[in-house]
Amino acid sequence: MKKTVLIIALTASVGVHAEEWVSVGAGSTVAAPAATSNYVDTSQRVQLSTPSVSGSNTLLSELAMQVEQMQQEISMLRGQLEQQEFQFKQLQKEQQQRYLDVDRRLSALLVPSEPVVSLNPAKPEVKSQEGADTIYQEAMALIKDKKFAEAQAKFTQLLKEHPEDPLVGNALYWSAEVWLVQAEPDKALVEFKKVIKDHPGHSKAADSAYKIGVTLDRQGKSEEAREWLQKVVDDYKGKADSTVRLAQSYMDKMQ
Repeated sequence: MKKTVLIIALTASVGVHAEEWVSVGAGSTVAAPAATSNYVDTSQRVQLSTPSVSGSNTLLSELAMQVEQMQQEISMLRGQLEQQEFQFKQLQKEQQQRYLDVDRRLSALLVPSEPVVSLNPAKPEVKSQEGADTIYQEAMALIKDKKFAEAQAKFTQLLKEHPEDPLVGNALYWSAEVWLVQAEPDKALVEFKKVIKDHPGHSKAADSAYKIGVTLDRQGKSEEAREWLQKVVDDYKGKADSTVRLAQSYMDKMQ
């Protein structure tokens, strides 16, 4: 009787706690614990993968913001560059126009109101001023039409045929400018220096010294360029103040 009661109690105990046991044998009691174990693992995998997806989204958002910021900065820099290029071109046009206007006014002043009269009646002089002026005006007209090679030929003709004419200083200066336009800076420097050496009191002497400094700087000869620009400031102050201001401003930008 006691054995029977014990077996029944043990059987009841097994029935109550069967789901809490993990069997290592082959039997029907293995199925329930296995299903429970699989469910827990799947939940854990879902929970672990969620932070990884969130972190990737955050990183992509930050990269997108950085790219957008860089694009905005590049756009701003491009706009500033375009504005500076426009201002530079405007300054070039204004400077060229200033030189042309000044030269035309000086040319008008240099034309004599009366013909040159020879002091020796037996050997009358040829009125070379008229010939030189005609050649000079033709050369300036060719510059205006951007026919630089033809203009250069006219200046060469004037210098050869009328070496003592008052317009020689102007012709040398503009001959140098035309050489610059034709990408011949070394030839331009020779002509500019002739103006200063052979015609030191000429109205184009200060401009020639200034252009020598600018040309040397563009050739990468900064120290020599600065010496010429300082020469403009020292030698022509009170004589050609507008050119002095240009030289001083150019030196300030070099610094």
